[in-house]
Amino acid sequence: MALKNFEEQLANGSTDVLQHDIEFHLQIARASGNRYFYDALGQMGRAVSPRTRLGKAEIAELDQIERLRNVLSEHKAIYLSGNPATRSRRRARRHAHVFEQ
Repeated sequence: MALKNFEEQLANGSTDVLQHDIEFHLQIARASGNRYFYDALGQMGRAVSPRTRLGKAEIAELDQIERLRNVLSEHKAIYLSGNPATRSRRRARRHAHVFEQ
């Protein structure tokens, strides 16, 4: 649901997708079956998003819609790799999404 809401907001030209981004990450954490990972992400809340750590000048330089389209694309790739047979690919995509921003 978070992925769909993220996509709809973006399609309507809105960059107000942070809550959907957080919800997506929490859903993936819950699906991992690792209660500690889920609890840790839940505690971090908004701080888990790289956008919350950017200054106003940095944000102004970004093409937010294009950057958010890239984030959405990464989220879709993670979601679509949910088949247990592609577990290692899903792990690699999550790592790239979180650490290679």
